[in-house]
Amino acid sequence: MPGFDPSAIFGNPLARRFAACENCSMSASATPRTRHPLALRLQCRKEWVEGQGTLAEVADRPGIPRQTLVAWYRREHWTTARNRWREKQLSDNDTPAKLLPCTPNPANNADNPHASKIARLESQLDSLDNALDNAKTADEWHKLSTARQRLFEPWRILCGIPLPGSRKPTREKQPKPAPQSYGPVE
Repeated sequence: MPGFDPSAIFGNPLARRFAACENCSMSASATPRTRHPLALRLQCRKEWVEGQGTLAEVADRPGIPRQTLVAWYRREHWTTARNRWREKQLSDNDTPAKLLPCTPNPANNADNPHASKIARLESQLDSLDNALDNAKTADEWHKLSTARQRLFEPWRILCGIPLPGSRKPTREKQPKPAPQSYGPVE
């Protein structure tokens, strides 16, 4: 407030607080929060996963704050993507992993159809993971991650994995004491 002198009403406690805030170097709107585009985040992820530098080096190229890149790294599990990329590089198969139009049934087992469904879902999830690693645009990344999310739910149900907090811990059951005999009733 230009022209306002808090010392004129210094006896008021609110004026003292206001004067302290005026002299303070920090303000509520010091730096506005920046929303980085998804394509930039994917580019940084790809550079780090493919070993093109440390997190600090990857952050400095496009001028992203290091704390932001570390937050992305922790939230999106970049280490698992890097491990998958390394395994793919070390494998003998040099052909890029492509999403098959129809995933073949890995275990044509008539005895246990439940296990074959789980195996088929796992192979589809693996192929989607590989396709996510090779995604070039944000739109492609979004479509593949949505497809993975839709496949993960039936896999979770078939494997019997509960949702977080849906199971209560069981208490140890105390054995019931045998009924006592008081003798014959007369």
